[in-house]
Amino acid sequence: MYERSISINNLMNLTSKENKKIDEFELVAEAERLYRSIKIVGLDKTQVCYENQKEIKTMYANELSHRTRAIAAFIMIIIYRWDDTNSGRLEAHYGLPTRINYLLGDVKVFRNNHAGLECISVKDFIDAYLDA
Repeated sequence: MYERSISINNLMNLTSKENKKIDEFELVAEAERLYRSIKIVGLDKTQVCYENQKEIKTMYANELSHRTRAIAAFIMIIIYRWDDTNSGRLEAHYGLPTRINYLLGDVKVFRNNHAGLECISVKDFIDAYLDA
């Protein structure tokens, strides 16, 4: 359940938009492990790894792009149906310079005001993100 190095292959596949397979369940598991690690040891001490062209890349979570961190945070919002998207709490945890909906503003779920999350699934978000 808790790991020193968090594998984020699905998260990186999503952000790269390179038509790689994204497993929704694994993506959620990666986002949850990332969130827990950030809460346990902090953003700058959370180590992440992913495969890139058959090579394992390792870095700290604070080195991930703001967009990648925003996606991971937004997945937690979807899963736990948190309604504090305006408080800045998650943005602070993930070291984001601005609100998640600004960083992901080109994604359809934000353009059509469904970011209130009444009935959006992770799969809906993935599809909307890949269409952006």
